[in-house]
Amino acid sequence: MSEQPFRDAVEELMLERDWSQRELAAAVGVDPAHISRLLKRGSRLRATPQLLARIAGAFDLEPDHFAEYREWCVLEAVRRNPTLRERLYARVAAGGT
Repeated sequence: MSEQPFRDAVEELMLERDWSQRELAAAVGVDPAHISRLLKRGSRLRATPQLLARIAGAFDLEPDHFAEYREWCVLEAVRRNPTLRERLYARVAAGGT
């Protein structure tokens, strides 16, 4: 699993496989311009969980390779579970990690 930001992790994977943005876009079925916008430094555009999973699959990895996917899973769990949300809030409010 990568702890790198999505852009850095994808750029490293592309470099390892000698892939261009166009090749990655073809592998995941999106417009190359979309990949370019996702990887552009300073861009606020974020990949959806579904796209993160497709990109991971293109590299023969599990979606949770990307920290952003793991973050999304945690946020979804907190949204669906009020008890978990309140326990986490209490811990954060108390200054815990």
